[in-house]
Amino acid sequence: MKQIGLLLLTSLVAACQLISGPSSSTPPAWQTSLPQWSPYVVLQPDDGALVGYREALTQLTSRRAVTGARIQLFADGRAAPTVNLAASLQIEILGIVDNADLLGADPEGNFDRYRAAYPQVRTFQIGNEVTTSGPTPMTIDQYLDTFVRIYTRVANVYPDVTLVTQAAFGAGQIGASDLMATISRLRTFADPSRVVLGMNAYTPTALLSYEAALRASPPPYRIWVTETGIADQASAVVYVTQTYPRLFALPAQRIYWYALWAGDSGIDSGYSLISSASRPPIVPGPLFQLLTK
Repeated sequence: MKQIGLLLLTSLVAACQLISGPSSSTPPAWQTSLPQWSPYVVLQPDDGALVGYREALTQLTSRRAVTGARIQLFADGRAAPTVNLAASLQIEILGIVDNADLLGADPEGNFDRYRAAYPQVRTFQIGNEVTTSGPTPMTIDQYLDTFVRIYTRVANVYPDVTLVTQAAFGAGQIGASDLMATISRLRTFADPSRVVLGMNAYTPTALLSYEAALRASPPPYRIWVTETGIADQASAVVYVTQTYPRLFALPAQRIYWYALWAGDSGIDSGYSLISSASRPPIVPGPLFQLLTK
């Protein structure tokens, strides 16, 4: 009888492992096959894709292939369903404050609205590519004036909040120029424990410019690459193996892949780790398949 009981118990444990994926004590396969990976992704807020997102993120988090997500926020709270989904899966959230909310007379008040609308979020990126995006881009000096105001509010009112600077542009040399201006200004007031430097990196020229600038003047702040990737699913694994080591050497602490899903059509769709998020079941791309083995 003991042998029968032991056999039944062994079978039950094996069945549970098949259902739940690798045990927490077993390193996921991607840590051996793709050790360059950084477990962070950009997650576009989309109420119509929540079922597909849950399917994809459940697989990724069970393999520890995603531990954090960068999500575009809006002051009216419309990104809450996507934020709530990520939070329910214990994913750390980096929330982006919309560029439009940096332009008004009261950026501090606007930030208060974001903090109230997304209580789960403790890390906020103040804008994204603000000197090159939208109908009314800001100069880097205008942006930094606004950042100082928001930083002062956060330092005085929100002791649990960390700020990330706007993501410098990911192509050409303008990103490196903006980044150096940002570092120079931050040194005059910002506590390195409360601020992280953000940057986007997509092209060889941008990466070379970042490397040269940061080598010449290493900053006292953490660095997060808040967007990178390639618009070709078939080349995504090679991109990670070749580009992520250079980004880590900047030195970046985190690298966010753009994106889990950027639509099934359009110029950004090729960056997606999956397809059919809005019409599940999802269709995994090659990089997603490797990360979830």
